[in-house]
Amino acid sequence: MYAFPASLRKLALSAVHVLLIVLILHVPLNDSNVQCKYALAPTRINSSECPPQSQLDAIFNQINADVTTLIMAAQNCLAPLGTVQSKPANSCREIYFANSGSQTGLYWVINSTGAVFQVTCRFDRFANFSSFNANITNGFAAFTSLDMSDTTQQCPSPLKYLNSSGLRLCYKGVSTSCASLTVPTFGLSYQTVCGKMAGYEIGSDDGFKTSTSSIDSSYVDGVSITYGKNPRRHIWTFAIGVYQTSHTNSCPCTASGTAPPSFVGTNYYCESGNSGSSWSNVLYSSDLLWDGKNCGDASASCCTNQNQPWFCNRLSVATVGDVEMRICTDEAMNNEDVGLQSFEFYVQ
Repeated sequence: MYAFPASLRKLALSAVHVLLIVLILHVPLNDSNVQCKYALAPTRINSSECPPQSQLDAIFNQINADVTTLIMAAQNCLAPLGTVQSKPANSCREIYFANSGSQTGLYWVINSTGAVFQVTCRFDRFANFSSFNANITNGFAAFTSLDMSDTTQQCPSPLKYLNSSGLRLCYKGVSTSCASLTVPTFGLSYQTVCGKMAGYEIGSDDGFKTSTSSIDSSYVDGVSITYGKNPRRHIWTFAIGVYQTSHTNSCPCTASGTAPPSFVGTNYYCESGNSGSSWSNVLYSSDLLWDGKNCGDASASCCTNQNQPWFCNRLSVATVGDVEMRICTDEAMNNEDVGLQSFEFYVQ
């Protein structure tokens, strides 16, 4: 049997007590001397025994207010987790386990500081993510996304807008190093980060670098996904090789491609949009990157991950830190850049 909270039981008893007072009064329905409009049963009494009408009005107004409050409290108490502000969940995952039939939409959650706010919970991505890790279940908070094929969307700062070959893209827009974009998680605790990204090669992107192994540097031509500050911690890397053929600056899946730094491990995708053996400072618009398609014969193993275009990484410990997306190259824009078309990020 469901146990109502003590505060709800107290409110119910208060309403009952008020009602009992009225019953004890035996208020008459009508009388030759006085009319009492709230009578419960017809009884003839002296007018001096009937409470003043103003007192009866006050009693029944209080009953009405208490009953209304009781009904609202009961509705909130019985409402599914996360559907009302007074009953926030700790995560979208908790909402899923409380009600596996939950539909994707806005839900109330509470973060590590006690702040209550609404977030979009997705309950339709589990099929994409479950194969990464047995500990991943349904119920993800969606914090940011971009789809530049939607003409109403704009590039988030500090990224710059590029319209080329009929494509609306966002590019780095700084001469060297990395352009950083914060994906705020608003203090919500999470241990899994999933999502996908799509973009294009511009110029001579050179994959992973042999000159540096620092996560804080431009260790890749592509996109670095991390969390935390001092130190940054790696989540996923989207690398761009210079050619689909074997070369030092091609993807690690080619015979001569440079391997990723140790902090990246196997948590990366790498692809090239250039099927030739030389490069120009152009947008290679014929091949969308990181989708597991059209990798070329020499780099075919770059496209063998059945989970692409989705990525997922379960962190060693839970965190409340924001996610950081850095678009990186180590040479000038007239030599190389990254054209982003879309991305999505989810945490659990």
